[in-house]
Amino acid sequence: MKLELLFDESVYRRQMELLYKLAYERQTTYFKNSHFVGFALLFLGVLAVVGKANIGYSFMFFGMFVLVPYYYFYFKQNRIKRKFEEERLAIISLYKENPKVTYKFNDVDFKYSDYTSNLIFSWDELLTFIELEENIFFFTKNSEPFIFGKAELGETNYNKLLKLLESKLKTVN
Repeated sequence: MKLELLFDESVYRRQMELLYKLAYERQTTYFKNSHFVGFALLFLGVLAVVGKANIGYSFMFFGMFVLVPYYYFYFKQNRIKRKFEEERLAIISLYKENPKVTYKFNDVDFKYSDYTSNLIFSWDELLTFIELEENIFFFTKNSEPFIFGKAELGETNYNKLLKLLESKLKTVN
């Protein structure tokens, strides 16, 4: 199976949002919920200390114990988002100039080529795939993502690719 695709900025932006969501959604949800617990414990601790109960210091300690990792994660995520956006803009500018990308799938390997590189991956080098919101994400063992959307492939090619990947790789839910 051979696919020749032209770069579409809106599809690429949507796929990158989904990739970011796939990578960080679980952590973001955890820390979002845990900081509420941290503030509640801190507030209860302050109320207890004001009421002259020594247990309030324990509540304040545990509240801070929850909040410190939250703020560390928050500032780390801001740095990651800025870097992610810079890389996304750089890739968009490169592929606007050279929009053609070719993918070749066969029984032995998967080939990718664009204006700068030709990559060949055996099926053993590909780890897994995930289908999310009519997009197929599959990853190599060194965490390189390849993303194919139904909007850019068309329904027939999308279904063919999905069947091929199901036969070659395992899926992640």
